[in-house]
Amino acid sequence: MYTDDETERRGFPFRDFLLKLILIVIFVLLLVWLLPKFMAPASTPTVDLTPLTSQIFADNLKRMQDAATSYYTNERLPQEVGESDTMTLRDMIAKKLLMPLVDKNGEACDVDESYVKITKLDDEYLLKVNLKCSDQEDYILVHLGCYDYCDSFLCAKKEEPVITTPSDPTPTDNPSDPDPTPNPDPDPKPDPEVCPITSCGVNQTLINPGSKDCYCKDDIIPDEKPNYEYEYAKQVGATYSKWSAWSNWVRYVNADNVQAVSCSDSNPNCLKRVETKQQREQVGVYPVSYLHSYQKLEPSLSYTQTWCAEYTYEKYGNTVYAKKPGQWVYEGTYTYDNPPADTATTYYILVGANYLECDDACQTLPKFTFKKYVYTGETVSVTDNPSIAVSCARTESKTVNVYVTRYEKLQREEPAYADVKYYRVQTRTMTSPGKTVIKWSFYNDTALLNDGYKYTGNLRKK
Repeated sequence: MYTDDETERRGFPFRDFLLKLILIVIFVLLLVWLLPKFMAPASTPTVDLTPLTSQIFADNLKRMQDAATSYYTNERLPQEVGESDTMTLRDMIAKKLLMPLVDKNGEACDVDESYVKITKLDDEYLLKVNLKCSDQEDYILVHLGCYDYCDSFLCAKKEEPVITTPSDPTPTDNPSDPDPTPNPDPDPKPDPEVCPITSCGVNQTLINPGSKDCYCKDDIIPDEKPNYEYEYAKQVGATYSKWSAWSNWVRYVNADNVQAVSCSDSNPNCLKRVETKQQREQVGVYPVSYLHSYQKLEPSLSYTQTWCAEYTYEKYGNTVYAKKPGQWVYEGTYTYDNPPADTATTYYILVGANYLECDDACQTLPKFTFKKYVYTGETVSVTDNPSIAVSCARTESKTVNVYVTRYEKLQREEPAYADVKYYRVQTRTMTSPGKTVIKWSFYNDTALLNDGYKYTGNLRKK
């Protein structure tokens, strides 16, 4: 006989089986729920390409701007105020100014809708650079001119930085904190002397672009009406005469306040040009004394004495000379280290001095040049030969000229130099002022439109 305990142990273990089955089901469910999370591929992070796209578009705009700036030299620029010149991207590629431009997708930018347009203002130029690539289109406006800081004929105008200071700065609680940045003006006012409009809409023209009174005006494109004439208008700039020849150089001093004036032919206010120069030149002479003198014999007085009639008598110092008739003969020009002295039979005339070997202060003497004259008659010293005075056949009262020695200081004239200023002038005149030319013609006169004329909106019957 089996007991109840034995029967329970030997029967089917239903509770154990049910417990294991529940655990297996729970495990399978957990495995099914967790396995996809471990096996699913990692999601690819999203990259924002907007900055790169904007940079590519901006770089293409800059390339077009640089190419246009280098292309528009003086002879290619519009000459009249308000006159414009347009060049498409296709034209720029054809002129070898640019290679084809590609956008962010590697597609070529529109060569016909992309263009540059340069307009003559009063004293500078306005360059519009328009670029269209795929679904993106935008433009920039650049002011060009010949400014002092330009490295080439034209360059972009530098914008002056505006420095603002807070009117009532409030100290912070922490003294170590940096100074607070002043709040910008929430409603900045445009410069009253500059056009506040940067661009106009489609089929609109900016009027007076270089003035505060600028405005956008709709381009008038009327409908065609038979039996009517249409009014066309075109702004024509002032014309000028040719520049005159430069005047002769005129000497001036600083008190005359002469300033150089340089301006371009396209400047309507340019009617006079002034050039100045400065050069060193001789303005006069001033005397300079040699540090030397030379002896010169000159007659001073005379007296009479009975002496031999065949002689003439002259006294030099303490010596009396008897001279037979003769003449003074030029013997030549000679150079001496020291000036020679006159004698009874020679005298000298100063010609000049060579200062090539003289220092600035003339402490060393120059070489002196004199003309020498010699007396050809016989000359005998009566003082040394007393018989001359008594051994003659006939005596008479003779006049004795007494010569004295004078010391004459040598002098010369030195040139005086200074910096001298000159100016010269070139002028022109305005032959006709700027004006509006009006013409009447048929509708859509392409010849007038291509020549810069525009519809005014007025019409009249033929």
